[in-house]
Amino acid sequence: MTVSIGDLELFNQEQVTLRMFNCKQFIEFVGIAASGSWKLIFKGETSASLAFNITAAQLRTALIDMTVITDITVAGNMTAGFTIEFVNEDGNQDQTPFSVSSNTLKTVGNIAVDIEIYYTARGFDRQGQYLSGVAVDSTIWANVQPLNGKELQQLPNYDADRETLKIFTKTELRTDYEIVRNTKTYEVNNVESWYGFYRALILEKKPSV
Repeated sequence: MTVSIGDLELFNQEQVTLRMFNCKQFIEFVGIAASGSWKLIFKGETSASLAFNITAAQLRTALIDMTVITDITVAGNMTAGFTIEFVNEDGNQDQTPFSVSSNTLKTVGNIAVDIEIYYTARGFDRQGQYLSGVAVDSTIWANVQPLNGKELQQLPNYDADRETLKIFTKTELRTDYEIVRNTKTYEVNNVESWYGFYRALILEKKPSV
């Protein structure tokens, strides 16, 4: 396939897989609540009152009742904390962090239980480490080329053990996306706009240790 850009053309277009990851947020409790309640705010809307012993299923129901949330999954509990993952329509986009509207949670000893919320970008946890969350795959057209010797020399901290290629596509690319080509998975880096296209480097992903 050939795509024209004014007087420019991209030849040898191929189909590759664009892999995106859902946004996640983590809610943690400093102490074990035995009484009280709490509320969350998301995009300006306040949730219903949430009990000190609310389950993951009950929390999901309460949050889905908010008009600003389309679909989420919720895992965890009041002791271990909750992981909220935005899915389907809301999944493949960065989301506003939740915040606490009110909190009257107390321990058995009547000590206040603080609530900590960690926002994560798509595909990464709060320490910036990769998350193996739900992947959303789609097929896109792209032109993929090897780097020449000069380009390889200009790469900062070049890792010779990782195959590095350059990619051009009409589809939006971000550094929290991955490209799957043949049997290899690549991380997306150095994204820039180029004559109406997205141009980026893709680096072969190392297996998790």
